[in-house]
Amino acid sequence: MLLQLAAQGLSRIEDLPQLQRPPRILVCIDELQPVLQLPQALPALDSIAARGRSLGIHLMVTSQSLAGFPRTLLTNFTLRVGIGRLDPIDAAQLGLGKSATQAPPQSLDNWQHAVFCSANSSGNFRFPSGGLVQ
Repeated sequence: MLLQLAAQGLSRIEDLPQLQRPPRILVCIDELQPVLQLPQALPALDSIAARGRSLGIHLMVTSQSLAGFPRTLLTNFTLRVGIGRLDPIDAAQLGLGKSATQAPPQSLDNWQHAVFCSANSSGNFRFPSGGLVQ
């Protein structure tokens, strides 16, 4: 894909004619910390996080905690979501603010509270979790 873009003097797949655009790819990793123990994982994930969007490759990762989470990855995530009551340090690292660490007001049964932020906006939302919210 990089060669195709370079040959046409383009830097992102959106600049290609609609019929030439490859399908988008979503790389999902549940529990990132064990994956980061692999020696080649961090350079590959850094590359996807830094340049993947322009090539139509998107990275979605989950983690119970940000302890040991590489700053290089975190800075390239354009959307960050915190679910439930977060540790104040994790919330600050995610850029979610103090509202993410406070207990949410009670609402519908079995709906979990979450906070998100992106480059353009931030806010709260609720989603069905299938279990009791504590």
